[in-house]
Amino acid sequence: PLQCEGICFPEAFILNERNEFVGYLMREAQGYELSRSVFQPRLFRNRFPQWNKLDTILLCITILNKIKYLNEKGVILGDINPGNILVVSSKEVYFVDCDSYQVGNHPCPVGTANFTPPEIQKKDYKTFLRTQAMENFAIATLLFMIMLPGKPPYSAVGGETPEKNIRKGEFPY
Repeated sequence: PLQCEGICFPEAFILNERNEFVGYLMREAQGYELSRSVFQPRLFRNRFPQWNKLDTILLCITILNKIKYLNEKGVILGDINPGNILVVSSKEVYFVDCDSYQVGNHPCPVGTANFTPPEIQKKDYKTFLRTQAMENFAIATLLFMIMLPGKPPYSAVGGETPEKNIRKGEFPY
């Protein structure tokens, strides 16, 4: 069982009168998608006009604490995706779309190229288990993009796609 405020993980199955699975119960989430708020400078200023660098750092710590909780429970997010992190404030964050997390010997079957380390770019995510080092690459990328809104770390003017830059180790910063 996961008991962490803000992690919207299925808590119970819902069955119909014939005892057939029809869904699951999960906590309600709120907030703005990280990808549609903090990662876009103009939307960031509109949605969180009072924020300063300290708030951004507190947001990173809040997210890191949730990831640490999951990792300590043996859960690897695998698909760290800014569309799956909702922000209410720097201290209130929700993780959604948690059904693809890697738990035990069940691999995370999906991924987002910008958050995928070079050694597994272009691989079928369903065919292997991710390591903590792979998770750490995604976490570092996420933190970079929070601290430098609008700047994916492997994008460069005149460069190739972020996926190719990751595979080649092209980090312009």
